[in-house]
Amino acid sequence: MVKKRLSKIHILLPLLILLTISVVLGGWYLLPARSLDIMVLNKSVTQATAGEDPILSYRKHYGFYWMLEHLRYRKASDGKAYNFRTDYYGSVRDEKGAVHDASMSRLDRTPDLLYLSETYAAGQENPLAGGLCYEDIASASNAHIHGATLIAESDLFSTTTEESIRKEAESLFGVNYTGWAGRYIVDMKDLSDVPEWALGLHETQYGRQWNYKGDGILLVSEAGELVILEGGDFNNSMLTISVSDEYKSEFKCRTQSFYNWFIIATTEFGSQTLAEFNLDLNESGKKKFSRISDKTTFPAVVRTQEGLSPTYFFSGDFSDYTGQKRFSRFLYASKFYQIFSYDRLGDTTSFYWDFYYPMMQTILSKTEKNRDSVIQPLKNNHSAFRIADKRLEVKQNGEWKPFTIKGFNINAVMPGSSQYGYTRDISIYRQFLSEISAMNGNCIRVYDLLPPEFYRALYEYNMKYPDNAMCFMQSIVTPDNIADGDALAEAPQTELRRNVEYIIDAVHGNAVVPDVGSRRGGTYIQDVSAYLAGYIIETDTGAGTVAALKSSNPNYVYKGEYLSSVGGAAEGLAAMLCDYTYRYQQKEYGFVSPAGVKGNAALVPSLTWSPPGGATFNPDTLKASDKSQGSFFVSYALHPGDEALAENKALYSGYRDDGGSLPYGGYVKAFLKSQTHHPVLIDGVGISTSVNAFDQDISLYGLSENQQGETLVRMLRAINHNGCLGGLISDYNDSWSACSDQMQAYTLPKNRNALWQNRLDPAQNMGVTAMEPQPAEKVDMNLQDTERMREMQIRHNAAYLYISIMFDGEIDYDKEQLIIGLDTYQRNNGEYLYDPAYFATSLSGMEYIIKFESKNTAALYVVPDYNREKGRYASKESYKGRYDHVCQLVYGSFASSGNSFNQAGSTLHIRLPWNLLNFTDPSKLTVLNDTRSANQIAADTFGIKTTATDGIIFSLLIADKKSKDSLYVFPVNKQSSGYKTISWGTWTNPKYIFRQKQSCKLLSSFFEAMS
Repeated sequence: MVKKRLSKIHILLPLLILLTISVVLGGWYLLPARSLDIMVLNKSVTQATAGEDPILSYRKHYGFYWMLEHLRYRKASDGKAYNFRTDYYGSVRDEKGAVHDASMSRLDRTPDLLYLSETYAAGQENPLAGGLCYEDIASASNAHIHGATLIAESDLFSTTTEESIRKEAESLFGVNYTGWAGRYIVDMKDLSDVPEWALGLHETQYGRQWNYKGDGILLVSEAGELVILEGGDFNNSMLTISVSDEYKSEFKCRTQSFYNWFIIATTEFGSQTLAEFNLDLNESGKKKFSRISDKTTFPAVVRTQEGLSPTYFFSGDFSDYTGQKRFSRFLYASKFYQIFSYDRLGDTTSFYWDFYYPMMQTILSKTEKNRDSVIQPLKNNHSAFRIADKRLEVKQNGEWKPFTIKGFNINAVMPGSSQYGYTRDISIYRQFLSEISAMNGNCIRVYDLLPPEFYRALYEYNMKYPDNAMCFMQSIVTPDNIADGDALAEAPQTELRRNVEYIIDAVHGNAVVPDVGSRRGGTYIQDVSAYLAGYIIETDTGAGTVAALKSSNPNYVYKGEYLSSVGGAAEGLAAMLCDYTYRYQQKEYGFVSPAGVKGNAALVPSLTWSPPGGATFNPDTLKASDKSQGSFFVSYALHPGDEALAENKALYSGYRDDGGSLPYGGYVKAFLKSQTHHPVLIDGVGISTSVNAFDQDISLYGLSENQQGETLVRMLRAINHNGCLGGLISDYNDSWSACSDQMQAYTLPKNRNALWQNRLDPAQNMGVTAMEPQPAEKVDMNLQDTERMREMQIRHNAAYLYISIMFDGEIDYDKEQLIIGLDTYQRNNGEYLYDPAYFATSLSGMEYIIKFESKNTAALYVVPDYNREKGRYASKESYKGRYDHVCQLVYGSFASSGNSFNQAGSTLHIRLPWNLLNFTDPSKLTVLNDTRSANQIAADTFGIKTTATDGIIFSLLIADKKSKDSLYVFPVNKQSSGYKTISWGTWTNPKYIFRQKQSCKLLSSFFEAMS
């Protein structure tokens, strides 16, 4: 009986084992497949080499694909399994093992999940060498706004990633990178495990060679600083990762040691810290780590919940799989391998099975549930705007409704950048859109094809706020590599048409645009044509170019499908480009948007200001065919500073509004009488907040920010009252790269003008949003005394020279005269006498003095030989005390751009714009210095000569107004500590901030009333 039982057991046990194996193996195949559209970016795969480990070659995503296979996730497109060798983006191998770029930039769909597993590519053999690029972050952001779940890892913030890309990545994933990264090292004595660059940095920083042993953690900053944590700096474990208490029920992950690269980051407001790293440091370790932070725990997994789907950020190399290839097609494979994994120094296997796998399994499950939120982008197939009865209309809910333009031209060139250096920082465009919308604005005009980030920001904004969408007008300008005077030749015409195609395709999110002239190219994936109010064709309409075109093409006439000219080569060129704009839209996209030609008011014939017999250009003479469906318009910039208005104010002063006489309104009314065939858009109207120097027209110069707003409102009312399509304020933001005709001679060298803000240049200060240098906080020099003046502090930034003077008590301006002297260059030259009424002299020749008549009344004066308004550019030694008036200094807080000084108790604060002191480039301490005659200067193509100064010497006089006695002079002599030349360092990368001027509030109220 016992033998029979044993025999049964011997038979049943193997059968049971076979059955179990069959169920475990076969049961996996019976599990239902799970469909999920997953995209992975891995740039680390390099060219195949003989004898390589195939798993290690794909280590940055192999572990994730093993998981997809085991969990039976299949491609949504064809139901097939994901192949870790081919089904990813980045550096992908071909059949021969060579690597090519499989870019995500032209994705035509939204995935359910996008995983940026490795965005850093090293090595010359890798065609993608570098960090996260603009196309990568654009693809990720675009996918997320359409509902894709995003995952990214720490290499997102490699040192090769550009700052603007990094800023967007931080915003997208809800983290802020501190600049510190770390890595566990198993044996620090084994130099093969220590990064080679760390050895050199260590010797430079510590003055000795690397001589550590045992395991430890290497920490390095972007600036190259090192912190070495050795075994003796820890209590028990070194670095562990664990799920935060509040999320342990959501993510079933075990606490694990972490033996790979990681970064130290903080979280933005609203982000969720799902898991944390913990450095188990003792007192010696905390002391070392205090250079980085006083907290030894920091985020390891961060989630954001904004939008349609979450984002997840892993602050380390989580997907880095260094284990062996493992069989995945059986039930409970992950549990099986988890049982046999354990914590070994430097081995990431245990982390993979006990933390990464369960974390990712939960994320995948959540992504499945989120699939209904994923939106597939649709291409626009109709124009949302049209022109009817000379007014702009928008289509809303199937009906055409009047559209009132409330908008701005935006300047995309930031301080420090050249003319075509449009910013790629998407946060700036997002800020502009948000602020303009908050002001009740509804339209933006861009002067050129901007980088893809602008159109992406516009698309995102309108996706987020569909009921408050922002429209835009797109200029099509002649690239700077084409001379407009030759534009009607065959080769330039081909280039001009191609430029039209690039811009239209970009607006439709269907373009890879190359560099064209000085304008940089890019990949455009957002279709924003649904928000396009119109194209504006802009050619060079300067008198010289118009005359040159006419001379070389005297009989040119253009006949087109949509637009034709009747005479004038310049008009023919504009008609050709506008007609091609219509034709290309219709051919490629099946509809047309409104299009217009930009004119030049100064060249319109038969007007009061038009010179007889001169060059003329009048787009109103162009003939629009029925095919254009009335969608053609003309556009002009009409500014209050136009010569035609400035020289004929009396002629237009009869125009009145609620504020009284408004010559600008009369100017617009008179101009519109010359434009009778087509609707007119005033595409540029602005007024500057520049400083008024040398007593210029107070209606144009020296306006306060409130006056700017009041004037803009009146001008916009006049534009609308006179029946224009609308008016666009020029500009929304200031422009450091601009240079007006009147400032050309004093901006030297011209290629550096964007490095500093010229507060005297009206062209630089037209915006209703100031782009100001960061506040001047660093003190360049501190001069001290023990008498009337106790301290003088000198500071500077890219716009102003700042002077702060602390007195022992308040100045009695009724009885005392205060004069501050500035010797800006060449110490022997200049004026030594402060004022003929007083006997005091300075210790070096002064070019300028500031004279105070009361607490809130002061003026700046210049020596006659250095008065550029009179054509004098070099100071001379003098003891006569003669000065020319430069300008009154405006009293008030520095919170407003027009103010130059204020006093609080016994402290006086002054700020002087650089160009007011004849600095032509303060970033290199360059000033005017030219002794030649006016004729000699005019004959010199390089203009006025300059010289480099070594700084400024300041002096001060307090005198008795009645007795004329000197009550206080500083400095007393050249040997005193107060006699010093104050200098500053040169700069090439100015830091700046945005500040809405007070005019914005007035415009916001006006726009709201228009609604």
